[in-house]
Amino acid sequence: WVLSPRALESAGRLGMRLLLVGLCLLLVTLGGCGRSPSTESYAEQLAEPIRSPVTTAEFVVCIDNSASIRPPEQVLIREATMLLADLADEGDRISVITFGETAQIVASVLIAGDADRDEFKRAVERGVDFREQYSDIRAGLELLAHEREHLFPTETSLHAAILFTDGRLEPPNHQTMAAFQQIQRLLAGPLQGLPIYAVLLGNTTSSQTIPGLGITGHQLMARHIARTPGYFYHAEHIDQLLDAAVFILKKTKGVSSLGEEGGTTFRIDRTVKTMILIVRKLSTDGTRLAHSHEIELQPPSSEDRIFPEQPSGPRPGRSPEAIYQNRDYTSFDLFVVRNPREGLWKVSLTNGEVPSVLSRIVTPIHLVVDARATYYLNEAAKIRAWLVDDELQEISRDTYRLSAHMGAQGALATSKAHSPMEHDSLTGQYHLAVPHTLVAVIGDESQMGTVDVEVIAQRMQVADDDQLDPWFVRRSPRMTIEVQAPLVSWLHLPVRIEPIPLRPSSFALGAELDTRNPFYTEFEVPPQLAIEIEKLDENQRRYVSWMSQTVDAAAQEHALLYQVPLDLTEWGSYRYRYRLLGQTRAGEFAIASPWFDSAVVFPWRLAAAALLVVVLLLHLVGILTVRLQGQVRISIDHVGHTVRVPPRRSFDSRRDNDHVRPVEEQLRATRFLVRPVRTLLVSKRLQLKMLAGSANVDGRRTVRQGSAVRLGVGRHTLRFHDGGKEIEVQLHLSV
Repeated sequence: WVLSPRALESAGRLGMRLLLVGLCLLLVTLGGCGRSPSTESYAEQLAEPIRSPVTTAEFVVCIDNSASIRPPEQVLIREATMLLADLADEGDRISVITFGETAQIVASVLIAGDADRDEFKRAVERGVDFREQYSDIRAGLELLAHEREHLFPTETSLHAAILFTDGRLEPPNHQTMAAFQQIQRLLAGPLQGLPIYAVLLGNTTSSQTIPGLGITGHQLMARHIARTPGYFYHAEHIDQLLDAAVFILKKTKGVSSLGEEGGTTFRIDRTVKTMILIVRKLSTDGTRLAHSHEIELQPPSSEDRIFPEQPSGPRPGRSPEAIYQNRDYTSFDLFVVRNPREGLWKVSLTNGEVPSVLSRIVTPIHLVVDARATYYLNEAAKIRAWLVDDELQEISRDTYRLSAHMGAQGALATSKAHSPMEHDSLTGQYHLAVPHTLVAVIGDESQMGTVDVEVIAQRMQVADDDQLDPWFVRRSPRMTIEVQAPLVSWLHLPVRIEPIPLRPSSFALGAELDTRNPFYTEFEVPPQLAIEIEKLDENQRRYVSWMSQTVDAAAQEHALLYQVPLDLTEWGSYRYRYRLLGQTRAGEFAIASPWFDSAVVFPWRLAAAALLVVVLLLHLVGILTVRLQGQVRISIDHVGHTVRVPPRRSFDSRRDNDHVRPVEEQLRATRFLVRPVRTLLVSKRLQLKMLAGSANVDGRRTVRQGSAVRLGVGRHTLRFHDGGKEIEVQLHLSV
């Protein structure tokens, strides 16, 4: 069909009206459907907490026994090693391996009392003489690996090795590269899973390149032996060896400190059984800070100076308070206070100097922190903490306030960044979401860096009150945590999915792991990816499990690709997350993604567009198929002539009645056109347009030349004058 210009013009006007109406309806519909369903907030349950930590530990101290260790460092290495015996609990085992040209075990003592501590100290004094000509670190680690079962006989104890060296690697045969490769094999094989704390001494030797190896002693200790920042300690000054020994003991055994680092006052609460204080007598450069008789320990009561006087009488329900001072060490004095009274204890020097103190507090209520050494930018994880009551062998259910004190590496003491930890009443744990809280501390555009973290716990005096117990404070050992670039890239679904009818909505969930990442070499086998999808239950207003699947990777160039095809056609709100699971040389490894949201909704936009197309098609069909039929009676001076109108597209008063000559002759000044109008095959109308002259329609209105009016289907009367004659036209037309 060929449409006339008038027909196209009419179709265009009506089409635009329908289009605007459809768009308005679409916007209203989308606005209503775009509201997210209100869901009840369900906190994810944390894993069951680790049980009460094992109280016994087995340590092996590997000491560089070569003459390259300077005399001041020799004294402190001996005393730091001997100090471990004084700090050890009953049931702990301490062993010492010395290495030079070869390696040997000089002590292995199970601590059951003060006699065992004295025996250990004598063995260290005899066996650690620093007379070896070489410094073969490989030999010490080889003996440690060979005797591992004998040095760590108790499987349920905590195990740790401590390596004191200046970073030299000097095998007697000068085959440095072979010795280095042997170290790597030992760490990946028989020493796998054993925490090794590498304590590097001094700056001079450690900064020199090891001949035949191409790396410095610092790099050897930090990257290849300790391997993570949490296991590496650089004692640039000799007096930092004491800090290293106490720090490693606290971290290994999970001991909570009660005082500020380097502080001289200590809050002691009623649960404390023993307080151990290490007060320095020599400074970094070897100058004397104080003599033993100048060191005073002041009890909480200002009227009673406990040392050097004898302690006061016993308190109800507890053994008498007892104080012991060991003056045998060259560089420090050791105080041991058993059953100390509650309150603020102070250490002071009578010579007016400020004392330097290290502390260890033994109490059945201690703080446990579960944190990794590394977190990745795109993962969702938690640092967990809780307080354990060893006497009850369960988590303490008292009311506490926990916060994470964070600072840039090396600047924790001056940092004021504290983040409160949320409490989970079901498990009794407290948790801190990471890594975004760590990123805020880094303050770097790259968002990657290293952060020092300590967790501080305070007890509330009354459960429903905000008042804190002034004496109860627990501090975790300082943790060094790295925030690294993402290890794995997660695949995402569209946030809004509008499935097309009769067409499958195929998507893929999964992840991509870059095998060029240095950490990938730690995996013993390629890790797996666990995918979990939950769907919102509209009745319960919470998410329920919808799908769970674990997939293996497909190897590609420089990457492992995990993919699960997914055909989502069921409407609803979904959320999904991933967990990368694997086994590394250090044990099990798992990281999780955050929850990602996605919704499958009715395709309102597509439906609205389809409806609009249907409307336009119906309108177009109506335009193309509409016809006019009936009859037109024309009366001139009361003389009528009838014109029959067969089905046609329009009726023109001049052109469509040529067979009635009288009518044609009389209608010279007036001309009208009648066209049928049908909308969506439903609405039917007549359109009357005056092409020449004017006429009165049904006695109600006048239609002038060039104007048009719409009329209902049926009978209508037109009256006008033409050539001095009165003319009446009766339309009997249908559509």
